Amino acid sequence: MMDWKTLSMQFWQGNNEVKLQGQGDKQGSHLNSFLEGKQSSLGSNMWWSLFHNEEVSTDAVPTDLENILQQFQQVFKDTIQLPPERSQVHHIKLFPTQGAINVRPYRYPHHQKEEIERQVTELLKAGVIRPSMSEYSSPVILVKKKDKSWRMCVDYRALNKATIPDKYPIPIVDELLDELYGATIFSKIDLKSGHIDYLGHIISDEGVAVDPKKVKCILEWPVPKTVKGVRGFLGLTGYYRKFIKDYGKVAKPLTELTKKDNFIWGTEATSAFQLMKKIMTSPPVLVLPNFDIPFEVECDAAGRGIGAVLMQQRRPIAFFSKALSDGNLAKSVYEKELMALVL
Repeated sequence: MMDWKTLSMQFWQGNNEVKLQGQGDKQGSHLNSFLEGKQSSLGSNMWWSLFHNEEVSTDAVPTDLENILQQFQQVFKDTIQLPPERSQVHHIKLFPTQGAINVRPYRYPHHQKEEIERQVTELLKAGVIRPSMSEYSSPVILVKKKDKSWRMCVDYRALNKATIPDKYPIPIVDELLDELYGATIFSKIDLKSGHIDYLGHIISDEGVAVDPKKVKCILEWPVPKTVKGVRGFLGLTGYYRKFIKDYGKVAKPLTELTKKDNFIWGTEATSAFQLMKKIMTSPPVLVLPNFDIPFEVECDAAGRGIGAVLMQQRRPIAFFSKALSDGNLAKSVYEKELMALVL
């Protein structure tokens, strides 16, 4: 019988019970000397083994990457500290009649409580936070990250309700993407335990592509059983409509289901649902617009909708489409083609 925790071994040799007790790594040299002495005194062959605990890294860093990490070690340094002082000191402006916001802490499972205490202790040691007797208080919550570790967040909902809104227009995503032509280095701000994504897009020197994680979400979407389910699916796919040729025409059977008292899932809706998933398995990479060269627009009216594509050097920048209403469907081909130009 072996006990690796106590480094002991016990067995029977004939009628005799033999017990062996390990002495740890620090006694290795004494053990070798003892065994060598025994071998000399007994004059017979002996063998013994000595084990060392040694950590071996299996994640070898490529030489080129190692050189970059060494050259820019200050950038990749994993430290917790306060940022440098800024020219402006931030203040939260509350409504004049608002008193202090004080929300009691939530109840946490034991394992989360230990994690919160660990992170708080780490931040205290680094000087990022300090003990406070302020009359303001907001509870913290833990959110599990993709790597299964915990992100500590503060629940400021009560404070936000008492804060005077600071109206600031948020840029449109498509306008931001249009400014990226010619860029080769794309960076994101790192807020230690925070994170910022490119809003569901993968940006490279080749152009803009759909985030594969979002594509997976679309492919795994179950068949909607309610209007709310259809709207959720259309909301997700509609966010990427500029990647999909004739999106409006393809999605029209599903759009019809969102009208009041009109939810009847049939073969036409099933076909549109499956076709949308099929199209999203291989969406094109859209090029970033270069405003120094001419643009090309191709438009067409066919079937139940009209569509257009904006291109440069025959490569698509964005697709546009719209399903036609019953009144517009009755118009002539020439009128539909003109509508494609105008709309």
